[in-house]
Amino acid sequence: MHPCTTAGRPGLATSGSAPTMPAGLSGAGATWGRMTDASGSPVRRTSAGGLDGDKARVRRALACSDVFGGLPVAATDVLVARGRVVRFDAGQVIYYRGDPGDSVMMVVTGRVRIGNSVAGGKEAIISYVDPGDIFGELAAFDGLPRSVDASASVPSEVLVLGRRELLSVLETYPAATLPIVALMCERTRRLAAMLEDAMFLNTDQRVAKALLRLAEEHGTAGPGGVVIDVRINETDLGFHVGVCREGVNRCVRAWRRAGIVGRERGRITIREPRRLRAIAAAER
Repeated sequence: MHPCTTAGRPGLATSGSAPTMPAGLSGAGATWGRMTDASGSPVRRTSAGGLDGDKARVRRALACSDVFGGLPVAATDVLVARGRVVRFDAGQVIYYRGDPGDSVMMVVTGRVRIGNSVAGGKEAIISYVDPGDIFGELAAFDGLPRSVDASASVPSEVLVLGRRELLSVLETYPAATLPIVALMCERTRRLAAMLEDAMFLNTDQRVAKALLRLAEEHGTAGPGGVVIDVRINETDLGFHVGVCREGVNRCVRAWRRAGIVGRERGRITIREPRRLRAIAAAER
């Protein structure tokens, strides 16, 4: 789980896995349009607002950001001055695949879901982005259209920094470039590992590795195990690993009966991580 939301990770790394994106964006002062909810229905337009009253939350998120956290105060002041905070309702689309890639974004509060959808309602959920983490960096650098969709998983605030503003900051403070490159490398490795899993692992292994990965990235350790702090149902979990809902249901039911995992208030708890790791690492 990101340091903005917890004191530390629960240490559930899986063997062989890597450690652990709105139409019409035009710079920091853009007005947002073409918003829909998860079902594709239009929702109210959300306009980029000023940072008055938001500065403290933005600074907290910047402070615990792997990319911007090591910058001097002067650089943080520039990001706060040039960025814009935009609020999104749960399920509201931030941008679509194919939209202009003219900004990089950072989650201030809430959580953002990254993925792609196709006709028929199917979706590939790639990852969830927590406070302090950036997204949309690929298109912001190469200037090409967005390669994925991004939507608010819960009510969220997002700091938007236009491409020109981002490049200007990096030219002035080149120390921030290396963490962004490292993040892009990490995400590339993660996608490669997920592709390999989809090609070579069976359903049980894929679901087990996904739960361990989600616990590593978004888990909170407690007396009953590690709680995955993402409300994810069997359908979404299936979209995350490329398995049908019935297959995920079968795995989760069996593991609940065996005491390996639990589910309370829409969240999954990993009660026996060692046993789940054994399932993920079984012979292919």
